[in-house]
Amino acid sequence: IKKKGAIYPESVIQHAAQLAAKNSKAKTQSVVPVIAVLRKFVSKPKNAAPGEVSVQKEEIVDAFIA
Repeated sequence: IKKKGAIYPESVIQHAAQLAAKNSKAKTQSVVPVIAVLRKFVSKPKNAAPGEVSVQKEEIVDAFIA
């Protein structure tokens, strides 16, 4: 989500979490935990496998799939 500043409304975070959950391998579950974090706190460790990242200061959001 792109926005000036670092404060996001809870409804926007919840909507993004639902989109991520619907497009994940866990889309058959009713509640999916999703990590919400600012981009500056995501980094790729040296010699990491493709798709593997290191996350700091994450927040877990429960996404409810209807």
